[in-house]
Amino acid sequence: MNSYSQKQFSYLIVTIAYWTFMLSDGTLRMLVLLHFHQNGFSPLQLAYLFLFYELAGIFTNLSAGWLANFTSWAKYPSSINFLFINNK
Repeated sequence: MNSYSQKQFSYLIVTIAYWTFMLSDGTLRMLVLLHFHQNGFSPLQLAYLFLFYELAGIFTNLSAGWLANFTSWAKYPSSINFLFINNK
């Protein structure tokens, strides 16, 4: 069995989590698309549905960033920062 360094193991865990999220997110989007298509929505209506979904995501991220900056949450390290901080 191969032994990985701490950085390699951390990279592997983050990569697997990212791939898992991307596959499940893509699957969920396709299921939503097919569900609304079966309910009689036109392709243009489906395009607007996903446009509003993406705009809501942008608004949410901007709001969370502003809130973190306003409340000084950005000063506190997140649980994943330990992977990228070089402790000397």
